[in-house]
Amino acid sequence: MSSSGRQADSPGPSEGVTLTHSTVGGGAYRIGSARDVSISAPQLSARPPLPDAITTVAPAGLTGLPRRPAAVFVGRDQALERIGRALVPANAGGGAGRVGVIAQAALLGLGGIGKSELALQYATRYRDRYRVVWWAEADSPEQIEIFLAGLARAICAGSHSVAAGQATVDEAAAWALAWLTNHDGWLLVLDNVEDPAHVQSHLAQLSGRGHILITTRLGVGWREHGCTPIDLDVLTPGAAARLLADLIGTDASAEELAELAHDLGFLPLALTQAAAFIAHTPGIGVTAYRWLLRDSPARAHQVTAVGEDAKRVIAQVWALTRTRIADLDPLAPQLLELLSCYAPDQLPIGVLHQLRGSDEVQIGSALGLLASYNMITIGEDTVTVHRLVQAVTLVGLTPKEQAVVRSQAADLLTQALPADPKAIGNWPAYGRLLAHARSVLPPGSPAMKQVIGYLGASGDYTTARTLQQQRYEAIRDARGPEHHDTLAARADLATWTGLAGEALRAREQYGDLLPVCVRVLGAEHPYTLTAQANLAYWAGQTGDAAAARDQLAALLPVRRRVSGDAHPDTLGTRAHLATWTGRAGDAADARQRFTTLLPIIERVLGPEHPETLGARAELAGWTGEAGDAARAREEYTALVPIRTRVSGAGHPDTLAAEANLAHWTRQEVIARGGDHQSQVVSWPRDSFMGMLPPDLRDPLLARGMRRVFGPGDHLIAGNSSVSAAFLVLEGFVKLHGTSDDGRPVLLTVAGAGDMIGMESSLDGGPQLEAAVAASRVVTQVLHGKNLSLFLDHHQQAERAMARFIVRKLRLIVRQRTEFSGVSVLIRLARALDALAAAHGRRTESGIRIEVPLSHADIATLIDATEPSVQRAISDLRRRGIIVTGYRHIVVTDSAALDAIGRAEEVPPAG
Repeated sequence: MSSSGRQADSPGPSEGVTLTHSTVGGGAYRIGSARDVSISAPQLSARPPLPDAITTVAPAGLTGLPRRPAAVFVGRDQALERIGRALVPANAGGGAGRVGVIAQAALLGLGGIGKSELALQYATRYRDRYRVVWWAEADSPEQIEIFLAGLARAICAGSHSVAAGQATVDEAAAWALAWLTNHDGWLLVLDNVEDPAHVQSHLAQLSGRGHILITTRLGVGWREHGCTPIDLDVLTPGAAARLLADLIGTDASAEELAELAHDLGFLPLALTQAAAFIAHTPGIGVTAYRWLLRDSPARAHQVTAVGEDAKRVIAQVWALTRTRIADLDPLAPQLLELLSCYAPDQLPIGVLHQLRGSDEVQIGSALGLLASYNMITIGEDTVTVHRLVQAVTLVGLTPKEQAVVRSQAADLLTQALPADPKAIGNWPAYGRLLAHARSVLPPGSPAMKQVIGYLGASGDYTTARTLQQQRYEAIRDARGPEHHDTLAARADLATWTGLAGEALRAREQYGDLLPVCVRVLGAEHPYTLTAQANLAYWAGQTGDAAAARDQLAALLPVRRRVSGDAHPDTLGTRAHLATWTGRAGDAADARQRFTTLLPIIERVLGPEHPETLGARAELAGWTGEAGDAARAREEYTALVPIRTRVSGAGHPDTLAAEANLAHWTRQEVIARGGDHQSQVVSWPRDSFMGMLPPDLRDPLLARGMRRVFGPGDHLIAGNSSVSAAFLVLEGFVKLHGTSDDGRPVLLTVAGAGDMIGMESSLDGGPQLEAAVAASRVVTQVLHGKNLSLFLDHHQQAERAMARFIVRKLRLIVRQRTEFSGVSVLIRLARALDALAAAHGRRTESGIRIEVPLSHADIATLIDATEPSVQRAISDLRRRGIIVTGYRHIVVTDSAALDAIGRAEEVPPAG
């Protein structure tokens, strides 16, 4: 068995249709101000629709394989027969389809045992049995989607090529799955699956229609997914010797070949590379090669066919190959060592261009040489290295040499990182370098801090927290638990923890950190004061705005004394105090504080500094919250063109200003219609305010304080006690719980007129649900004592509260019941139907669901995976039942949606 080279990066077939894949980027940014709202990206222009997946017929003999199979292929006849026995019954007697799996024990390493070659041989030999044969590199869910999209474009080539070419990867992949689900006579090869979970949904959806052949390193867990495992071992001694004889083509004796096969552990990859070296290197025969193998410093003296011994044997083969390459170009092995330090896939070649003593032409020539020996794969502007090549390359270095090359690789990547990780224009570059940064950058390095900054700026707080945890531990271990840098890293970890959704945990972490800072640094050290300010902030984010306000009020005199009135830290403390004063219910005081503060910030920082513009936005917002919507509109009208000029039209701050201008323009109109919120709002019938008698609404509102939350803010932390209930006046709040296995679950969505937190505020027990603002949310905060007294004095209000709580519990229980035992499509239809009924607004095009939910939110709501939700949404969109935009859905055919929701099984789209 031999290999003709590394697989291509795209699923362009060796015969048939070749396609170029593309993706369409876009989306919206979550805006973080207290009064900000989410803004959808502009709608894409109309595109031709993809054809009907059921009626579309694939071109006969459509084949998409990565390369031609090896001409020499021995010792695998029984394995081919086992694949046949696993797959052929799928068409016998109309029985259910089965899936063949080629599994490799993890100890044998990646790529050396011949899994992919065996799959390629089977697909080529028996492609006449199938109408379509398609290959997908499947080492990640994203790769699977890309190659499925390639299948869609190949099937649609011709009259529908424009529609297929303009479809996004998600749309094209979903179409391909729909096509496979509704047709038979196809073979899909999923090569190099890293995790059964990556293909679980595909197996469940496609079972019974065609054949799926999987290659994977993982040797367990496949029977549970309905797959037939086929364990692939090394070649037999006789087959290994025959393979060498056929590939080398010399007069070497059978004894010499057998001994070389034994030396190489009968591993196909080692055998084919050794044979290629012997066949193509003048003066090197089998005996000379065995002597070179023995004399190599890292040679394994006693070799077997499994485990680390096999890896060491391959290392010697590649050491010889590297020696030959080094004779041709000494730069090439140096580059291979550097490449072995990064993530295996798609390192931008430009990273290597920073290498001292070499220019781009020299580097390009050396990479070309490595590619000719199949040591790397070169893409358009990236380079990919097989994981096993990386492993054995590093094994061949001493620990000191490894440390030197890793340090050099880290320096090259550091130079490639853009200077400002918060600049939107730099995010694509950071995204391409992220996996490589995680592989090579020391956790405690300044460059890793840049990468974490990019993750935070782009909204990936969870990964930022993970990397910051590693960074904190590295700095702590290197410098001690009480070093200044360690304390700073610990503070950053608390911040990313909070931004990742664990506000209560962040508050606890800052609470633990503050006394350490006081003891080690002193009560008035800048780090200590910053920790105190952050403790106040996260106290507010957990729902205790009054505590945040009071802590900042106590901090401000110290800031002034230590730093001075005009220091940015002092100005920041004053701004935060004003904000939390407003959030604690005193919008007028917040407005006055920002009115006083803004001229100082303008003088110190300049009139168009980002912090100055932020203070102007705060002043405008609190002006509106204090009751002057017209003045708020005027101030945002003046701010928007400045934001556009300074930050750019698409910057999140600009979008926030535009959104708030629209909001206060609407509020100005509402304010002209009456004095009380209860008079100008038509409360939903099933909300608490809708159930409350009209004559009791204004007295209830009079007992509370106004408080505003921005998207993502926590109103209530899960499993915590709260002393107040929140009556939602405007916006939407997501109520989260936790499943039995610890997964977050979206229980329901609260909207205008609903009350949250009333259970804990009334009985003093913990509030099991976490409440997070899904949009800009305006609430009336009713402290438990005030709410209890109101209910005690108004029996009708008490009965309304009881009905509201019972309705809420029934809704949650009904959803859990309705979402079990049916397909994801049915669950999605039922959820959308309920959301449209509760939070929908009729428009000319249909019922627009106003709640801004992500696909991840919907997935936790209906207990499904995010990819399956994406496919179900695509299915409803193809059927013409819904139209989607950024975090919004318009139901265009309510009757069809209701019909799907009522079904137990849904017929395929027609």
